[in-house]
Amino acid sequence: MRTGKIQKPEMLLISIGLLITSGSALINRWLNLPDFLTGTLMGFGVGMEIVGLALLAKHKRSRLVN
Repeated sequence: MRTGKIQKPEMLLISIGLLITSGSALINRWLNLPDFLTGTLMGFGVGMEIVGLALLAKHKRSRLVN
């Protein structure tokens, strides 16, 4: 059972991070991208996912306190 909804900014950050990460892997499969660009895109995508998850955890903790 769900106790609360996921906030829109957190879900947006996680979704965009997943799209960037998977998109860069797919593009790299067909186009020969430099390793620097592939690593940058992967790192940026994973970073956005981590920020989204951290914000989600922060909001869940604040809901538990209230």
